[in-house]
Amino acid sequence: MFSFAKTDSDDSIGYRDSKILYSQPLSNTKNGLEFLLSQQKRCLKLCDSALAFSVDLPDNYIPDNDFCNKLFENIVIDVCQDTITKRGSELDNSISSFFINKTMYDENYMESTMATQGVYDLFNDEAEEIDGEQISARQFSTETIKVKNGDNIEKWLRYDFILPLNHGIARTYQCLPANIEIRLKYTRAPSAFSILKIQENVTVLDDTTVLSTPCDYAEQVIPIVKPVFRAMYLKSDELDSQMRKYQQYPFEMEYIDYVVRKPILGENESDFLIDLKKGRFPTYAVFALAPLDRLNGSYVNSLTKFERHGLKSFEILLEGIRIEGHPLVTNADFYNSFLIHTNRYLNPWSSGVLPLSQFISGNFFIVVNFENLEKTDAQTHFQVKLTFKNPLTEKFVLLYMPMTTRLLTIAPDGDVNVD
Repeated sequence: MFSFAKTDSDDSIGYRDSKILYSQPLSNTKNGLEFLLSQQKRCLKLCDSALAFSVDLPDNYIPDNDFCNKLFENIVIDVCQDTITKRGSELDNSISSFFINKTMYDENYMESTMATQGVYDLFNDEAEEIDGEQISARQFSTETIKVKNGDNIEKWLRYDFILPLNHGIARTYQCLPANIEIRLKYTRAPSAFSILKIQENVTVLDDTTVLSTPCDYAEQVIPIVKPVFRAMYLKSDELDSQMRKYQQYPFEMEYIDYVVRKPILGENESDFLIDLKKGRFPTYAVFALAPLDRLNGSYVNSLTKFERHGLKSFEILLEGIRIEGHPLVTNADFYNSFLIHTNRYLNPWSSGVLPLSQFISGNFFIVVNFENLEKTDAQTHFQVKLTFKNPLTEKFVLLYMPMTTRLLTIAPDGDVNVD
């Protein structure tokens, strides 16, 4: 998974007829955004498809890092009218996007290419920590929008984004067969998940002597402007030949599935032993700590600023036996484990790795790669043990994202199954 080299086996297919179809939403409300991708003669390639949209914000607010995915709680995908996705929590999309980006992509790539997805830098700063350079970078390509509010005309900024689909079937290069229907349902998240208030006043643009006026963002959910899903469809003689067999035999697509779970760590305790056995054993697992209050959303705190919070040691236990390299105790232990389990350690092909200082100060999380472990199955007793230097003075959440290998099967009669 952590190869840092884009290798697309389908490149040999020789696509000679690609087409982007622009789908308008069936609905765009405070509850959700929904698209229907109807049956087409071409094959759908979801990893090259994306949601394009805009948002308008007063100029005293800016997008939080990884802004776009924080606009949505979950994404529900129906294939041939069968739902293939699971919902873990209201934090699924926000947290899984952070984990996936930081484990799969090198930092140079993220900083230089992902601004159109709302990923701006390595930092997950609070509103009071955002400096002028960061503000300028996030507002760089915006358009000024004049918004009348009472007697004033306020300066708002329109941001344009193009967001790939955050789901395992959109992280494989394999095409879906032609003539199948796909429905995408984006469940909306509170506005406090995704924006930060950097100053009290919004700029006033009219000809009065007032240069600014107090402004609090009033929308509970940020309206999405002009959303369009850009679906990439492909066709070639070679691809047709490859797909023809699925008229008689089931189509299969293997992908990595992930949801976010959130066990609660109670106050006045310093030692925790948590059972994580639910369903099949994960191929990878990612963990982070956050105060419960932070995860409720705030205009002053970044939703995804993860720190160590006095964690003294962390260890994974399988059948009561700690895995190799655990417990993790020092900052060096945690950082080295991150490098090893994401295939970055002594890897010359991995450039621009998240530096130790940023890892500790705002990107503190633990990755465990179980890919090469033997004798693990759904019955394996899987626990995590955490010890803090002092008893917790408030409730915390252990964010846990298991990543499991799934197989999507589409039968010739359209019956869909996920194993």
